[in-house]
Amino acid sequence: MTDFLILVELETGECMSRARIYCTECDEKAVVTSSNKVSKQVTHLYCQCQNVHCGHTFRLSQSFDHTISPPAGKHEQLVLGLLRDLPSEQRDKIINQLAE
Repeated sequence: MTDFLILVELETGECMSRARIYCTECDEKAVVTSSNKVSKQVTHLYCQCQNVHCGHTFRLSQSFDHTISPPAGKHEQLVLGLLRDLPSEQRDKIINQLAE
């Protein structure tokens, strides 16, 4: 067994998704007992194995990786920001092309 394992498996239901965490020692289910938000992008999850013969306690670090799809409204803000930065002639040309 390697020291690094995939610890989270997503289960998707009709209305919700939840993460299932596994013990790094015995591969049995574990639960999050507490968490500590370190920054906007990192949270430490304190976990405990549910196997009574193991009982391993450990900390996982949950972190933001990258955006897959930006939140609603971000596209419009991006376009408006780009248009504002253009010289007026180029901006007017683009607005006229969009109106066609």
